[in-house]
Amino acid sequence: ERHISTMLCSMALERWSVWMSRTMAPSILTASTDSFRALVARETDDGITLADETVDASFLPAGEVTVAVEYSSINYKDGLALAGRNRILRTFPMVPGIDFAGHVLRSEDARYAPGDTVVLTGWGVGETHLGAYAEKARVRGDWLVPLPEGLSPAEAMAIGTAGYTAMLCLMALDAHGVTPKDGPAIVTGASGGVGLAAVEIGKALGARVIAAASSAEKLAVAKNAGADISLAEIVHEVCNVPTEDVQLDKSFIDDLDAAIGLSLASLVPEFAPLLAAVHGGGAATPEK
Repeated sequence: ERHISTMLCSMALERWSVWMSRTMAPSILTASTDSFRALVARETDDGITLADETVDASFLPAGEVTVAVEYSSINYKDGLALAGRNRILRTFPMVPGIDFAGHVLRSEDARYAPGDTVVLTGWGVGETHLGAYAEKARVRGDWLVPLPEGLSPAEAMAIGTAGYTAMLCLMALDAHGVTPKDGPAIVTGASGGVGLAAVEIGKALGARVIAAASSAEKLAVAKNAGADISLAEIVHEVCNVPTEDVQLDKSFIDDLDAAIGLSLASLVPEFAPLLAAVHGGGAATPEK
């Protein structure tokens, strides 16, 4: 399982990029455009199939707001879904994709009007509710937020669910008075989407960032993103062991991740749900 993340991302990107290369720009959609294209997952006797399908409005689920999807991202969960792994897709047919940015086409919610630019992350979209890998999505108004001023839809999805999750972690630490002055920040899963965002945000806030990952290649990615030092280098400094001889395998990183999470959850109970959500790619600091 050590290379599953790389494998899933490769599979997801290959299948998604092929579909995207054949798909028209969502921005040309209007409220009067009934048919649209979607990447549809269906369950068959041979497993889960993915196909580029042309569907109409009757395909969309219930919801107050119909959105022309302009941008989405590929998260680890999306990779699992596209690869047919871990039962991420709970119902069929299903459109994968857990986040999107786009503009409102129709709305029965007074908070949103046609033309408004909106963002969605989570809420079971792409798992139990048709998701983002389509030219249109219909969702509940409560699930949307207006696009923040100063961000384009493309920039919002460049940040995506991963950046949003990392920022929630760091905002939670800040809310409890933990600052860079209290010590370095350890980022586990530092080469993943949430981890890389945590590294970059941590550095922007002035923290000394220690990266934890399960291979030299992944640590190099984290350090390229701004991490100051890796756990392997710390072991080298403390134990006088050559860095190349320090083997931080996946089980060690998983144990470290769990230990950090349990420690923080016991110190600050409010962290428990958040830590559970980002296990394997979150951020933590030493005990204050």
